[in-house]
Amino acid sequence: MKEMPELHLIARVIVIGMIGVLCGLMGWLLGAIIGGNYAEQSIFNGLRGYEATGQIGFIVGTAAGLLAGLRILFAQKQKH
Repeated sequence: MKEMPELHLIARVIVIGMIGVLCGLMGWLLGAIIGGNYAEQSIFNGLRGYEATGQIGFIVGTAAGLLAGLRILFAQKQKH
């Protein structure tokens, strides 16, 4: 039975979303750790300290994860 190419595209989009969420969670944890220890006076979105840097970490981590996932899963194979 032949698989449809649309299923591969849907699977790739789902995997990219999962990579983005996982990187966002790692960024959130890293941002909260950094904010709680080193950036206690930082303010973002009405929050202060680890809460603010946790949000920043989640946003940056999600964006980086989505871009990395797109690059990995939709990269064109180069011929040598």
